[in-house]
Amino acid sequence: MQLARCLGARVVGTARGEGKLAAARAAGMHDGCVPGAPGWLATAVHGWTEGRGVDVVLDLVGGDYVAEALPAMAPKGRLVVVGTLAGTMSAVDLRLLLSRRLVVRGTVLRSRPLEERIVVTQAYEREVLPWLASGAVTTRVDATYPLERLGEAHALVEGNGTIGKVAITVGAP
Repeated sequence: MQLARCLGARVVGTARGEGKLAAARAAGMHDGCVPGAPGWLATAVHGWTEGRGVDVVLDLVGGDYVAEALPAMAPKGRLVVVGTLAGTMSAVDLRLLLSRRLVVRGTVLRSRPLEERIVVTQAYEREVLPWLASGAVTTRVDATYPLERLGEAHALVEGNGTIGKVAITVGAP
């Protein structure tokens, strides 16, 4: 979200609760909603964009969210699927994909050849690190645990109660 804002995008998103939406808004998200009945995303997005839809969807969870994203997209929009937390399968309306000339792309870093990873890392260093250094992009840490309490940290993440990262400290503080 913060990277998209630095690039000049108007950012909208989803979260599994109002507290998480509030935190995202405080960090710069323009509009957001909590998932609901089928069609929830398109309804919200079309309201925010005066019926146009969004140009880019970054899907971090996969599953049914992929099918929800397509009707929310503008013509020639791009859907980038990065994660599969909500599942690896999705039933999509191919007529919608074809009629709007949408592009769907899947990506992960770990399956890329070493040469590509090097290029991505160099681009990150060149383009993102300055934003981190200036404070334009920050990381929200929700909780910090010593390595000895890793199980507690994992339980916190599994419980979906965090708003931000859970950090693990190794060695003396």
